[in-house]
Amino acid sequence: MKKNIFFFVSVVVFVVLFYNQSPGINISFFGFMTWLFLLDITPGVKRTPMFWTLSAISLVCIGAFAWYGDFICFAALFLSLLVTGFKAFYPRLNVLVLPFNTAFNYITFIFRVLTPQKWLGIRLSSDGFFKKAISYVLIPAVFAGIFIGVYTAASDKFASLFVINLEFDFLQLAVLTVLGFFLMFNFFYSAVPKAFIACNGYLKDDFSDGFVQRRNKGFHLLDIASQRRSGEISLILLNAVLIFFIIIYGIEQFGTTNSPGTLSSEVHERVYVLILSIVMAIAVIMIYFQGLLNFDAKSGLLKKLSLIWIGLNVLLILTVFFRNLEYVNAYGLTFKRIGVFVFLLLSLFGLFTTWVKLKNKKTNIFLINRMVWAAFYVLVVSSLINWSWIVTRYNTSHFTNPDWSYLNSLNYNKQLLNTIYKEKGISSIEIKRDVETERSGKFLSKRLYFEFANVQ
Repeated sequence: MKKNIFFFVSVVVFVVLFYNQSPGINISFFGFMTWLFLLDITPGVKRTPMFWTLSAISLVCIGAFAWYGDFICFAALFLSLLVTGFKAFYPRLNVLVLPFNTAFNYITFIFRVLTPQKWLGIRLSSDGFFKKAISYVLIPAVFAGIFIGVYTAASDKFASLFVINLEFDFLQLAVLTVLGFFLMFNFFYSAVPKAFIACNGYLKDDFSDGFVQRRNKGFHLLDIASQRRSGEISLILLNAVLIFFIIIYGIEQFGTTNSPGTLSSEVHERVYVLILSIVMAIAVIMIYFQGLLNFDAKSGLLKKLSLIWIGLNVLLILTVFFRNLEYVNAYGLTFKRIGVFVFLLLSLFGLFTTWVKLKNKKTNIFLINRMVWAAFYVLVVSSLINWSWIVTRYNTSHFTNPDWSYLNSLNYNKQLLNTIYKEKGISSIEIKRDVETERSGKFLSKRLYFEFANVQ
């Protein structure tokens, strides 16, 4: 019953917070309320260390969005609450089930919501109170409210018959109500199909007991010796190709002088190649070491070749890292160039995790799990950092004439930029105007950064 109350309250609060408002502090208020409701309905036995860790992350993301209010903060806040709720309701399920389960719940929403006796947890008997309340009060009230809204929009005299002010944007109210109902219904009443629960048993970091014996008895297109030889030949060829590519790439990148436009396109081009290379590197190892080869006593050469393959990809990452660093030193820091560094760090982590998988004979799920959590934590940390300030500080410190139009387009560097403009004798009227515009908005739509930015 408590969950039902929280659900309907959250829908009402959602409409109140977002009616005639832009995204701002209201999202943080709503996120905090959602977390409080979740905390209250989560039994003590399910408040595991993972639940408290995710709760702390959610609260940090709530604060970050209230301060910055940008897309990265929103994504971190939304995902952190989603993961926290998932682990609160289903602590034993692997987080890899979450995206599929979320998609399932969103797709089947309309079918599940039409069976209120299931999600409300009540039995609608022929003479039950809830059935009478829905039949005699709720449904007629909804229909009456809809038609009153339509008629008041068409007739001023009809509207004047009502004491209350009905000058509402009924379309906006309807959209917010449906959206709030949809989001909170799928949050509080998420369902997990039995097939997902069955698949969860296979999502483990370690191979199960008796795995080798069971796999040896099964049918395989290639026997273990053929798999081993195939892997050795493949990795010898791949290592040779990658060595040749790194040599040619190094000559192209560091042996020639490029214009800014050419250098920019080349850096981004190489990053795309790097993405494909890292995915291939990890995929090849996952293919060959998904099962029996992890325990094959004769797979020493294959493992050494795999480690060389990993090492060469690390070398490729470092090559692109230094090229991007050269790009930054020559033409300044931007969000995209920061994104390249972040991706390179994630790539290094992925290759390190692949090495751990080989060394400790872990499953492919071990690798995927670590990469998913790493990406999640990187998103959360990224939402806390004022990248605008970092870009502005670096570019103005290392260049006498940075791209001022680009720096002005950033959101969270206004106080720093205002100080720099004063030092250089540049007019900061536009900066003050931008801050005042942000401050003049409605309270629930505000971002706290602009409230505390000192641009006098």
